[in-house]
Amino acid sequence: MVKHSKRYFLTFFILVSMVVSACSGGAKQAGTDAGEQATKSVETTREIVDMADRTVTIPAEINKVVLIGPVPVLSTFVLAVGEGDKIINGLPESFAKQNRWKYLPKFAPNLGTEPTMQGESRDPNIEEILLAAPDIVFSMDDQVVKQLEENGLTAIYLTWKEPEEVKETIKLVGEIFNKQAEAKAYATYFDETIAKIKAVTNQIPENERVTALNTNFTNLSQPHEIAEWWIEQAGGISVTDESAEVANKGFTVEQLLQWDPDVIIVAKPSEIEDLKQDVRFQTLKAVKNDRIYSTPLGAHIWANRTSEQPLMVLFAAKHMYPDLFENVDLEREVMNFYQTFFQYDLTEEEAKEILAGK
Repeated sequence: MVKHSKRYFLTFFILVSMVVSACSGGAKQAGTDAGEQATKSVETTREIVDMADRTVTIPAEINKVVLIGPVPVLSTFVLAVGEGDKIINGLPESFAKQNRWKYLPKFAPNLGTEPTMQGESRDPNIEEILLAAPDIVFSMDDQVVKQLEENGLTAIYLTWKEPEEVKETIKLVGEIFNKQAEAKAYATYFDETIAKIKAVTNQIPENERVTALNTNFTNLSQPHEIAEWWIEQAGGISVTDESAEVANKGFTVEQLLQWDPDVIIVAKPSEIEDLKQDVRFQTLKAVKNDRIYSTPLGAHIWANRTSEQPLMVLFAAKHMYPDLFENVDLEREVMNFYQTFFQYDLTEEEAKEILAGK
C-alpha cells in the first residue's frame, strides 16, 4: 500500500511539474509574442517633416499616393524615385484632352485610367479621394493640405521655389517612399550634369555668349521664370533676364524685335512654323538662321518645373552651342535618364518624339 502511494505521489509530482513547466513556457512565449507584436505595431508608422516644417505621421510603407494640384509637376517627383505605379489618381482633364501629355500614363499607368480627384480649379474631390483610400496625398497648396487633413487624410506639403530646390523635394519624396538611394542618385545626376555643361561654357567669353528667349509664341509671353535659370546654366544669356515683370507675362512685338535673340525656344512644335511665317519677325536672327526649337515634353514640359530639368539644360546647351556639344547624344541621354529614374525603357522613336516636344 505504501509502495502504491509513493508511486501515485511520484506520478502526480511529475504531472504537476509538466503542467507548471508548460504554463511557464507558455507565459514566456506569450510575453515574447506580445513584445514582437508591440514592435510590429510601432513599425507600422513613422514620422517625416514636410516642406512646411510640419511633422506628419505616415505609414511605414507607402503603396498609394494621390496628387492634388499641378499633377504633371508632382508626378515627376514621384517618378524620379521610380514609384510612378503608386500614383492612383488620373490626369486632370485639361491635360488629358491634350495628346501632348501622352507619356505620363506610360510612366504612371493610373494617370490614364483613374478618376481625376480634383476640379478644374484644382480643388480636391474629397469624396473621391476618401473612396480611393490613399496612404498619403501630395499637394503644393497649404490650404489644400489643411482641407485634406480636416477630412482625415494624411497630407504632405511639397514646394519648389528656387530652381535647385527640386533636389530637396525629391530627397523628401525618396524618404517617404523609402527610396533614399534613388533620391541621392538623382541629386548626383543633377549636379554632375550641370557641372559638365559649365566646364565647357565657362570658357566662353561674355561677348560670345548666345542670347536666348523661351516663349509661348501664341500669346507672346515668357511661360515660366525658371527659364532664366536653365538658359544661364546652359551658358546662354536670357533676353528677358533683366525684365522680371516679363516672367509669366506678355511682351510686345517691339520688345522682341529689340531683343533679337540668337535662339528662340517655343512652347510647342507648331509655333516654329508660326514664327517663321510671321512677317513681323522676318528680321530676327533666330528666324534668319533657322534657330527656333520647341521645348521637349516627356512627363512634363522640360522648360517648366519638372524633375526632367537637367535634361532641359543639356538640350539648351546643345542647341545654343552645337559645336561645343557635338559629342553629346541627346537621344541616348534621354533614354538613360528615363530608364534610370522613371524605370521606363524608351525606344529611340519615343526619345525623338519627346525631344521634338510632340
